[in-house]
Amino acid sequence: MRTAISIDKQINTYLGQLNIKEKEAVLGVVKTFAETRHDNNLWEDKAFIADLDRRTAEYESGKAKV
Repeated sequence: MRTAISIDKQINTYLGQLNIKEKEAVLGVVKTFAETRHDNNLWEDKAFIADLDRRTAEYESGKAKV
């Protein structure tokens, strides 16, 4: 099993090899993970469930294309 320190070292090594656009993309992913971590009760969010239900109904009725 990898330690957090070795993972951090690997991440830092690879970050040094990326250009600015690639780093911005990585930052977007990391921000998404961090924000999602704080919002881990999506199944209790009524607006989220309503939107999910709406999208599911559109898909099942054939209105939405996947």
